[in-house]
Amino acid sequence: YNDYDSRIFLEKCGPDTMINTFILNLKGNTDVKLANKIQDALANAMNIFVGSDSSRVPLIVMSSTLDAVKHGEGLKLFKAKAGLDPDTNDNLNVMVNCCMNPWQWNESIFMIGDMFRSMALFCIGRVLDEPATHRFILAHPEVGEDGSIFLEYMTDMDCREHQYMVSLKVKLAQSSDEVHALQSKVLHKYIKSCGNSGELCVFETDPSFYNKTDSGNVPNLYNIMSNISTF
Repeated sequence: YNDYDSRIFLEKCGPDTMINTFILNLKGNTDVKLANKIQDALANAMNIFVGSDSSRVPLIVMSSTLDAVKHGEGLKLFKAKAGLDPDTNDNLNVMVNCCMNPWQWNESIFMIGDMFRSMALFCIGRVLDEPATHRFILAHPEVGEDGSIFLEYMTDMDCREHQYMVSLKVKLAQSSDEVHALQSKVLHKYIKSCGNSGELCVFETDPSFYNKTDSGNVPNLYNIMSNISTF
């Protein structure tokens, strides 16, 4: 970095390695465990899983784990360069970028950079932010044949974590016929009771109240729903 011309050249042409290992760390953070949580969040956000919609993953980056014993002093130096405590015996989760064209230099680089930055900020928030409870109201009382319903997010512009406008389609969770029948019965009962009383049919997403054995009313989406799609 002392040679300005060389640094500018390398910034433009990129490395000559095809596979690059890197991590995302918070400024001032030395805790390897916290850094590992951030890499886990990135890996989950930038990978495709069975049953997921690949079109909703704008950027795909692989991940791996570097074993502290096998990598020895090399991993200690890597941790130190990333601002982490090099003297811990913790393994290090890393992101692995496969560069198909190491000499690429065009506008796509900036687009990829912007996408990665957005996903990185999202994942940091997922790790550091306190869990928030979100509420939805039923958009239409009819339940589809597949157990699907449409929900609208209850926006609150006075509360930062609730400043969203979202429409959802959710379906009953995949389960055994017996459990599915019970979930369907509970869902219909809850919707009907709200309609009879003239109250809004409200659903919440608070994992702290999640209880798979709860067969009462359905204030919590975690009790019955899966396969959430946003519009």
